[in-house]
Amino acid sequence: MLNPVFSIKHMRHLIPLFQNLTAELRDILLEKAESDALEVNMADWFGRLALELIAQGGLGHTFDTLKDEGKGGEFSRAVKEFS
Repeated sequence: MLNPVFSIKHMRHLIPLFQNLTAELRDILLEKAESDALEVNMADWFGRLALELIAQGGLGHTFDTLKDEGKGGEFSRAVKEFS
């Protein structure tokens, strides 16, 4: 049932979205590196990126998980409070 979603034809349409979101994360991490941040939780940032990729690529909606100064969006906070 999910096979058409993961077809090469469909995935090609997602490449620009993936590139834009990973570039956005790159810029955020560069800012953090230039601000002399001693520590960056990469697992947290990659989790947010994955959630945003699924949200935009699969649902056509953004949860703004890469915004809000590293705190994630409202949905991201709700999920963390729930678990």
